[in-house]
Amino acid sequence: MRAGEMKNNNVVAVLDMGATFWKGALYRFSRSSLKKHEPSSKECPVVKSPRGYFVPLRSALEKRGNLGLTYSGRSRRKFTDALSSFLSSLAGPQLAEVSSVIVTGGNSASLPPNIKLMGVTFPVFHVPEFDALANSAFSGTGVRSDKVLAVSVGTGTAMVLASRLPSGRVTSKHVSGTGIGGGTLSGLASALLNVSSFSEIERLSMQGVASRCNLTIGDILGSGIGLLPADATASNLASLSSDSKKKHSPSDVARACFSLVAETVGMLSLQSAKANGASRIIFSGTLAGSPVFREDLSAVMRMLHAGFVFHPFPAFAALAGALRHHAFSHAFSE
Repeated sequence: MRAGEMKNNNVVAVLDMGATFWKGALYRFSRSSLKKHEPSSKECPVVKSPRGYFVPLRSALEKRGNLGLTYSGRSRRKFTDALSSFLSSLAGPQLAEVSSVIVTGGNSASLPPNIKLMGVTFPVFHVPEFDALANSAFSGTGVRSDKVLAVSVGTGTAMVLASRLPSGRVTSKHVSGTGIGGGTLSGLASALLNVSSFSEIERLSMQGVASRCNLTIGDILGSGIGLLPADATASNLASLSSDSKKKHSPSDVARACFSLVAETVGMLSLQSAKANGASRIIFSGTLAGSPVFREDLSAVMRMLHAGFVFHPFPAFAALAGALRHHAFSHAFSE
């Protein structure tokens, strides 16, 4: 078998090597009916390709921080060691079955077409991040619309117009984005609360009320106006100022940080969707898996009467998207 060929029941590794997290999924390809398969991984969707199905076997997520490493110069050895460790933990005893590695995400950009890991040379297929994001909107979501806005809320937020063609292939167009995202949330909580653990920020926020830290429409006008109800935010975190009469707790501050990110992402997403004729918005990314963030973002989108869904596999959506893009872009061998 030639490097990178996809035979019946072969295994492929898909890696999303982002700025903060590395995520991976192991998929097995089969031409037989989907009904015969029960995915081993509940965190990734089955991916339908032109010639069969990719069934997820297992997945892995590892917080790496920004490595600042590339597959070049002095950092090559450290980068290769980190990648070898991650792939080994993902594939386990099935490492020998892996026929190729599909990569996406910023830390993957410098990888060569073939890479030697643990004594084995793997062919590497690159998928641009925006193509992976666009395809994720049609991977496991059940979305019927052919033109949607795919929004990934990670460290920052990316917004891509995803258009599905009659052939099933998906085109991508980067239309917007913002530096507001999970990194903003963590930074604010660290500065305001001296809390750096995301799980602790989320735990605190569950008991908090954001409006105790925000200035609301009702605070200014005494009632709502236009489409905005009285409890809609007029200014995020404005009531944290020393001259505010509102009292707030650390839990309120934590929830207000979530609210700031959710409201910004929601407003910008709706504006981008309307400007580009997208009928629906698909939210994915690590932060989109947070119950608190989902609750706050859902409230914003409902207030704006926007059509939206959360990807059922938010943290691993880009993996399925990268695999789908590769499947539709490359003809697999018989």
